[in-house]
Amino acid sequence: MTGRFLVLILVLQAEAASSGGGNQERTLSIETSIPAADARVAGGLLFVLEPDYLHVAAYDARTPGSKGPRWRTRFQETAAGVHSLHFALDRVFVYAGNRLVALDAGSGKIAAAREVPYHESPRNRSGCTFDVRFGACALVCQCRMQFLSCRDGAPIGPEYRASEICFSPDFEGDEGGCSCGSGVWPLGHAGDLLLASIEDAAQKEPGAWHGPRAVVAVDRRSGREVYRAAAAGVSSWYREGFGVSPDGEVCWIRGGKGDGLKIFSCRTGALLARRTDCGEHTSSPDAPPPAGETEAPSARRAGKTLEAAAGRGELVIRALPSGREVVRLEGVFSILALEGPLGEGKLILYRHAEAGPGEVWLLSR
Repeated sequence: MTGRFLVLILVLQAEAASSGGGNQERTLSIETSIPAADARVAGGLLFVLEPDYLHVAAYDARTPGSKGPRWRTRFQETAAGVHSLHFALDRVFVYAGNRLVALDAGSGKIAAAREVPYHESPRNRSGCTFDVRFGACALVCQCRMQFLSCRDGAPIGPEYRASEICFSPDFEGDEGGCSCGSGVWPLGHAGDLLLASIEDAAQKEPGAWHGPRAVVAVDRRSGREVYRAAAAGVSSWYREGFGVSPDGEVCWIRGGKGDGLKIFSCRTGALLARRTDCGEHTSSPDAPPPAGETEAPSARRAGKTLEAAAGRGELVIRALPSGREVVRLEGVFSILALEGPLGEGKLILYRHAEAGPGEVWLLSR
């Protein structure tokens, strides 16, 4: 497999203003480039969904180009539908068409496989996704959400739905479709509680398009809904932010304009505090995940000596603590890992392609 690597020692040059007002040349090297349809980094390993959409492979994240994969598994016979790669606990998940396949992260053996809703249907045009958010796994569709086990993908608790408005076809060839306002999505977990932001349709007023927002908690083991907290709900259509204290006792959620920051008890849903004087949006580096959990691909991340930010059509990497620009790259990127277990001055990126598979890049200073 080592022959398939495109090992590049490219020098990417960028000019940054020096303290004396002149220009100073700084460099980063792309040590390894690996063709990939998707990728994740977790537990010191780089997991790659190969461009054939049939295999997943695992490599040492520090030196993925030095030797072959630790394991390589064929997870399906025929590729069909949209594919994506995810990581939770000790499982690598592949969402492939209408199947969710769980692989053991250490060995690559298939641990479970089950049918799930397909990515496209007349009533679900934007498709379903498998979402891993702060230790909570869920199948998230346009107008509904179902918590799943992070070990085998089995459903946990009830399915939560948002109010739908469906439209009949307007012209020949039009399939019609449905819309559902602010939707439902997972927030994360606090101990054995799985938390989600939902629409409380039971409280919808007559004639209203949708009901008020609420935070719901579901027991991971029993599947029982523990509480539904309207006071912690946010009306924003966007996922502005969520977090849990290290002891799992205090949660916070941030909404859009008018919602501010709400701090509530993770165990009961009781509102503890609220602030409305914070800005509507922040571009600060993503908060670190809870201990023992994995960071999702990010648009912004900071380490000890580097920080990286992916924007529209470009990625900018700066040196810390000076903030000096090291390199600016054109393209659409996701940041998979920055420094930490990789070592200082290293980061792993996924470069998206306009059509088809992209590439994983390991960069170092």
